[in-house]
Amino acid sequence: LNIATNASLVVDNHELMIGGSIVNQGTLNAVSGSITMTGSASQEINTGTFEWGRIKNLKLNNSAGLILNDPFEVTGTVLAQSGNITSNGNLKLISTATQTALIDGSGQGNILGNVSMQRHLDVAYGYKYFSTPFSNSTVGDFSSFLDLADPLTGFPHFYSYDENRQSNGQDASGWVIDNLPGSALKVGYGYAVNFGSSGTSQLVELSGQVN
Repeated sequence: LNIATNASLVVDNHELMIGGSIVNQGTLNAVSGSITMTGSASQEINTGTFEWGRIKNLKLNNSAGLILNDPFEVTGTVLAQSGNITSNGNLKLISTATQTALIDGSGQGNILGNVSMQRHLDVAYGYKYFSTPFSNSTVGDFSSFLDLADPLTGFPHFYSYDENRQSNGQDASGWVIDNLPGSALKVGYGYAVNFGSSGTSQLVELSGQVN
């Protein structure tokens, strides 16, 4: 795909399948479109390929793989149908008030390297429930969005759940304080997180290696 200087291509609610390399000296806009990489040799998405570095949907159907060499945002779905997507830490799943991007796990390929995931909260007030999609997350990953323990009251803001928890030999509430920054978040487990008293929206972002 060769886009000349001052030329533009807009993919709007359609799918563009690209079987080779991309040379873009103009504008390629797919913020409302789907891009499928279908080559037979390894493909790359380089700096400035897509306008604003953002598209709606990305699908890889190339056993030789795809390499992301520049920050790259997806607002819809990412699917590694065949072949691996090497993120180089550049892939970000965008979340807004209307939609949150996701990785479609039905493909045969994998996402390699760190991925960033956003989660839009309409109202930040009170407890929200999270489960990490990453294999190397820790409690401390949330520390830039809340105080793990309120400095004034010492009240903990991060809980895990133990369904077998007992107190004095009797069944007790399963919620357990889990606010040590280095504590690993278990894959598939739920956590209760208190983001404070603000009634405004908040955007939480975590990064890690996809399970």
